[in-house]
Amino acid sequence: MTYIIAEPCIDIKDKSCIDVCPVDCIHEMGRMLVIDPEECIDCGACEPECPVEAIFPEDALPDKWEPFVKINYAFPVGAAEIDPLVDAYATEYNVQNEPLACGKPRWESVSRLPSRRCFLHASRDPEAGNLRFPVTPPL
Repeated sequence: MTYIIAEPCIDIKDKSCIDVCPVDCIHEMGRMLVIDPEECIDCGACEPECPVEAIFPEDALPDKWEPFVKINYAFPVGAAEIDPLVDAYATEYNVQNEPLACGKPRWESVSRLPSRRCFLHASRDPEAGNLRFPVTPPL
């Protein structure tokens, strides 16, 4: 089994997952990142780092993103095969992922280190009732 990067990564390419991968199996293509299934050691370090939750164990990939198995497994062939597959998928499903404003567009628990790309302010998350860090730049 390997990990698969799926649709939420298209046009995002945050690269936080690259920083934590111990075997450098995550590679940047034209519009998204892909995992080389031959190099992946199934450690799972990349999955929690993805700010758009695009990384899944292959056997847990949602059915709607099944085309990304072929996209990731095309890594040995290279961008010449991957980029057209991604473009075709994005066109067919009208993928319009918004660029991340600042690393991670969600509330980060104090138990996890915030993205080093953002300026953070601590505040109370009214829904959770505890101290959290919004990962957005101050206005």
